[in-house]
Amino acid sequence: MNDFPVRIYAVNVSPLEDALLFEKAYRKVTEARRKKTDQIRSHVDKCRSLGAELLLLYGLSQMGILREDGRMTEVSSPKSCGSVMDLPDGHGKAAKSSDKACAVPGPEMDFPRFHYGENGKPYLDGVKDLYFNVSHSGELAVCAIAPCEVGCDVEKIRDRKTAVARRFFAPAEYEAICSQESAEARQRLFFRFWTLKESFLKVTGEGLRLGLDSFQIIPGEKKISVIQNVDHRAYYFKEYEAAEGYCCAVCAVQEAFEAQVHRVNIKELLNMR
Repeated sequence: MNDFPVRIYAVNVSPLEDALLFEKAYRKVTEARRKKTDQIRSHVDKCRSLGAELLLLYGLSQMGILREDGRMTEVSSPKSCGSVMDLPDGHGKAAKSSDKACAVPGPEMDFPRFHYGENGKPYLDGVKDLYFNVSHSGELAVCAIAPCEVGCDVEKIRDRKTAVARRFFAPAEYEAICSQESAEARQRLFFRFWTLKESFLKVTGEGLRLGLDSFQIIPGEKKISVIQNVDHRAYYFKEYEAAEGYCCAVCAVQEAFEAQVHRVNIKELLNMR
């Protein structure tokens, strides 16, 4: 296995609201993604769905997993990055977007094929030692790729009542939010906790089976940690400035993360093949 730091990509998906760009994106994603997109009623959510998979395919191409024409390459593991999704917003189904891949591709590999494995986690046929996760909110989609289990979450900062934190968060998290002096600071901390907690849920694969108040995030100045009873593994967190007005967090079972987000635009994604 080639060890490499966790890498995260971000893209603004709003240009896909244009009919021509939407059609081009629709033709570039996998058949499974097209079928799923067809079942979505909201056009904005359709754009998010397409944009999340386009970003994942782009990230895989940057890792050397996909060729420029979108077909699988004949490699046994991802190349080293060096250092430097697709689901509705909110808690509900988001935990299902955590992904891992295992196996070795051969000459028979064609376009990427995603399947669902343990805990409903999608994985990619034909790639060894590669894990990935996608998320989207508002106009932004993000994708994390790692050589270990990984979860990511992005949320657009918006109005949220502190009562939501009181009901769903650990008591210490709720108290930390209430202690903030301004409404703006309370909103930001709320979504910091939310994204950190979602990223943890996604990397464990527990999803709705694990209540948001059953574990506690401790956002220290130098290190973010978690008090949890899921297992005995060590979990590491990193927050990113994916875009102004958003909170973004990644959780992994390795400590190495790239320092910055790889920001791309829709044109780069649409020109992949």
